Amino acid sequence: MLIRHQLNSLSAVFVGALLLLLAGAWWSWQRLDHLQTAQELTLTLNNRLLRIHLNETNFLMRLDERQATQLHQEALLFKQDLETLHSRLDAEASTIRLDALQTSLDNYLRLFDSLVADARAIGFDPESGLYGSLRKAVHQAENAVKALQRDDLLVGILQLRRDEKDFMLRSDPKYVEKFTADFVNLSQKVGDDSQVRAALTSYQEDFLALAKAQTQVGLKADQGLKAELNEKMRVIDGEFDSLQGQLTDLLLVAERRIAWTLLSISVVIAALVALLTMLITRRLNRDLGHTTEVIQNISEHYDLTLKLDLKGRNELTRMGAHFNAMLEHIRHLILQSKEAVDYLSQATSPGQSHQALLTLAGTDVSASPFL
Repeated sequence: MLIRHQLNSLSAVFVGALLLLLAGAWWSWQRLDHLQTAQELTLTLNNRLLRIHLNETNFLMRLDERQATQLHQEALLFKQDLETLHSRLDAEASTIRLDALQTSLDNYLRLFDSLVADARAIGFDPESGLYGSLRKAVHQAENAVKALQRDDLLVGILQLRRDEKDFMLRSDPKYVEKFTADFVNLSQKVGDDSQVRAALTSYQEDFLALAKAQTQVGLKADQGLKAELNEKMRVIDGEFDSLQGQLTDLLLVAERRIAWTLLSISVVIAALVALLTMLITRRLNRDLGHTTEVIQNISEHYDLTLKLDLKGRNELTRMGAHFNAMLEHIRHLILQSKEAVDYLSQATSPGQSHQALLTLAGTDVSASPFL
């Protein structure tokens, strides 16, 4: 191969290796950008979880169904973002528990819907649900007792109302027990009046139903459905924190892997270019060294029998062939000159010498102008 072709091949290999390195860098950038986008998406998911927390708290404080609707809307957006994250992590989804987070959210929503249903049954305002029923029963009981015009019964009904209000304000089950005990005392004072007894019984049943429903929902944050709801949310928070940690670890691993990949590609490219350069340089140095040595020997020892022994099909080989041919011509000329000198030394007269020269030159003696 010609030297220029070898150099062109080396340049092509270098350019190809550079393009390969650029392609690897571009792929690495795409991969890191993919993972960083997924990590940024977790920030959006975290914000949606905070809004779900806020909607839950607002619902429990205000008993407003609009807050429950907003919570479901945020949960739907959370699921959509989770699906987007799953699609971006298609290769790593098996190592990240996205399905577990989805399942935990579904469990939370089912429990929240149950709590909303119980709250709706209790009543979102004094006129609805068990609140409205209790209010009517209270008014009927008060009217029935007032109709008897007995102070002891009025004191008893007022005590029941006080127990009711204490339970509503303090959310303490001991006031339910106190209400029951005071109701027994009041019932004993009523006697056989069926109308008053029926009104008081209706009042008692509605109050106990309300107390039972509120106890089921949770008189405090660590009781009933409220406690279960908080536990479900803690599970979601824990799994989400685990998701963020796994994504961070995955990003770090990907960065290290990409760095090592690019480094390996660079080392392979450098080694390949260095190897090709060394092979070409070694071949050129060998041929040039041999050529220099032969020419130096000819110059120092006047040995025209030496030849350049170059193998291959490059410019140096061609030069060696022409150099060997030139040496062959020089040797031939020297031999001819030597023969001419020997021939001239044998001539006896100037005319014979001149004729000998013409003969050596291949010229007819008779055609010479000197004869």
